[in-house]
Amino acid sequence: MDHIDKRGYLNTDYLLFHINDRNKDEHSFHYHEFDKIVVLLSGKASYIIEGREYFLEPGDVLFVNHHDIHKPVIDPDEPYNRIVLWINRDFLTTHSTDDCDLSLCFKLSGDAKCLFRPDASDRERCMRLLLELEEELSAGRYGAKTASDAALIRYLISLDRAMTSSDTNTDIPFRCDRKIADILAYINSNLQADLSCDTLAGRFFLSRSYLMHRFRAETGYTLHSYVLQKRLFYSRKLLEEGFSINEAALASGFADYTTYLRAFKKVFNCLPSDFNDK
Repeated sequence: MDHIDKRGYLNTDYLLFHINDRNKDEHSFHYHEFDKIVVLLSGKASYIIEGREYFLEPGDVLFVNHHDIHKPVIDPDEPYNRIVLWINRDFLTTHSTDDCDLSLCFKLSGDAKCLFRPDASDRERCMRLLLELEEELSAGRYGAKTASDAALIRYLISLDRAMTSSDTNTDIPFRCDRKIADILAYINSNLQADLSCDTLAGRFFLSRSYLMHRFRAETGYTLHSYVLQKRLFYSRKLLEEGFSINEAALASGFADYTTYLRAFKKVFNCLPSDFNDK
């Protein structure tokens, strides 16, 4: 069975990286426990996120939700200049209010709209706030954490306003195999269902061998590995929300409790009881 790696550890509210390099390494599919924003400044790159490939242009803003399985594809012939933000979801929740959901940009990007292409005025405004955040984080001045928090919040609000008022984002193309995209959407909406290869092949009128081949070709991982990983992510979310271990296992599609415990420990290096002792 394939294993989909977790990359990066975030032990603070957020981190900012400004990177300009020529990366010739082949990246593998992976996921994060945190949310990520990538702003392309120059270079040529695309990102494959949950089976869809998005082609970035300078000024684009890419959103990668936590647990989205993804990888970058970078042209090594040009310097790849970008700003990357890692954001802990707890920070977004803590600093949100009734009239301001700081995670809105990630929610808006969650339905096959991971790439936002702001117009010139929105791009300039958001970039100014992002550079202000970068300066506060690097300068080490009095009140840097409070000023950095404020700059990040203002940046996210600016992004939310731009995204909710823009009607151009629907025109951004992405490449995908439509049949595989439909299968991915079905899996994520029906984790309790029978998601075996034979069942999915029959439901979507494909041969078993063709489905296995196309799924791996389009996503980089096996069908079984993808389903298992998504079920484990969902079960952990339920545990964090207060569901009992049995409830979380059943709701995420695990009929066998022993199989669930073994898979959970292998992926998260802990037991479900570490999140919930019910």
